[in-house]
Amino acid sequence: MKLWTPELASGGQLYPCAKCGLPPSPEGQDGCLGTLVDNRNRGIANSCCGHGDNNLAYVQYNNGVRIGGGRAAKLQKELLCSNVLDADSE
Repeated sequence: MKLWTPELASGGQLYPCAKCGLPPSPEGQDGCLGTLVDNRNRGIANSCCGHGDNNLAYVQYNNGVRIGGGRAAKLQKELLCSNVLDADSE
């Protein structure tokens, strides 16, 4: 199984999100997600919001672990909320 990595995808997401129209982040994550950071020191290689279909959402870590579907959509919301809270505390 080939992993969807920035190297294989020329940097992850390449085009604006089909749902929100935002361009991808510099790291190759969907623009509506921004740059997701897992505060448990697990680097995120890339992610996709699913463009309105949670079954297509995914988060892939630098170590190759990939979480997909509804679990990924839930994780993305958790990471977005924790990243906002961390930014507010700085």
